[in-house]
Amino acid sequence: YPLRRQRQMCIRDSLQIAQMFAKHNVQFDFTCLEMTDSSDCGSHPQELVSQTQQAAKQVGIGFFGENALDVCSPTCYSGGFDQIYRAATQNGPIGGFTYLRLTSNLVSGNNWNMFTQFVSRMKSAK
Repeated sequence: YPLRRQRQMCIRDSLQIAQMFAKHNVQFDFTCLEMTDSSDCGSHPQELVSQTQQAAKQVGIGFFGENALDVCSPTCYSGGFDQIYRAATQNGPIGGFTYLRLTSNLVSGNNWNMFTQFVSRMKSAK
């Protein structure tokens, strides 16, 4: 029961934040698109991303996202890119995505190819 109540509060809070953003003509930008609920982070990032996306959509404002963690340390993890894509398209395409952690690992070896494929995939998201 406490977990259900906590989730209901998060949904309410996400909507309240989105409504305030809409009042001030501000877009919603949220982090952790690469994280999954099974990540060892003590929260439910997939659920939070979905809730904030739905709240933004409900009040008619844009939703943008970004990653919180380095997806390429030292080699790129395709699952991280796949999770970003899923999160960015689960409720319709998002307005934009900022990739954080532009490191030397990103541009070395096969990592660069994986990253360019990811960028191409994000560009064509519908």
